Amino acid sequence: MKKNRFISILACGAALGLQGAVLQWDFGNGGAYVGTNTPGHVAGDVLAGDNTFTQVGSGDSANVAGSGYSIDWGRNQSGTSENRIQWSNAMTNVSGAAGSDIFSTSLTTDGVSSSTHNTSNIRSPVGLRIGGLADGLYRAYIVVNNTSVDGLAETKVYAGAATLTTPNNMTGISATLGLTDLGNVSGATSANWVANSNYVTTEFTINTAGGDDGFYVLSDSSVGGLTRVHTSITALQIVAVPEPNSLVLIGLAFGGLMLLKRRRYMHS
Repeated sequence: MKKNRFISILACGAALGLQGAVLQWDFGNGGAYVGTNTPGHVAGDVLAGDNTFTQVGSGDSANVAGSGYSIDWGRNQSGTSENRIQWSNAMTNVSGAAGSDIFSTSLTTDGVSSSTHNTSNIRSPVGLRIGGLADGLYRAYIVVNNTSVDGLAETKVYAGAATLTTPNNMTGISATLGLTDLGNVSGATSANWVANSNYVTTEFTINTAGGDDGFYVLSDSSVGGLTRVHTSITALQIVAVPEPNSLVLIGLAFGGLMLLKRRRYMHS
């Protein structure tokens, strides 16, 4: 009886570890999204019960909504096309009318931007840093553009764990910091979430002993000759990826349960 109870507890604990922790932030001031119409849910990384986002605005915070995570925003100098992020520059909450399909929810109709929306052809990249993540492997889902606010230009996205100085040159981001170039997001509306079309995803490892001080997202709308002033980051999901030993543990636990069940059946 005690063995059975022990293995049951072990199995439940392993299952919880397998699901991992989930960080879900809805950027902007249009209200926190509640629902499962998100990239992480569609990909199967986020359970249906994890359907509540935290609204995060344009201000820096050392402890976002009591979560223990910090956030820093940055952009280039307003009114210029300078090629660097300055973390002391203020950001702006932006919002637009609801669009269609995946852009019809509060998750995608607001965001945090380098400036208010207009049609000036001035480059204005956006930077985001999240601190407080424990060492380990994570998978991130990033929404950086939506047609309700500005679907006129593609957005180039970089992301990854790094240590970033202030300020830093945008052109050297991938090579200097080791961030992953995730390609371009078109912002085109769609009935479904499509990776590398209306969102991007990446895996990253936090290693504080190696110098990582956070997870960084950098979006730059200067792609293919298009230079729009409005670059926004709309939503972010970060899921802890279980280590291989967690998978072994859960396999052993459930294997033990099956063995006990078989023995009980044979002696009944």
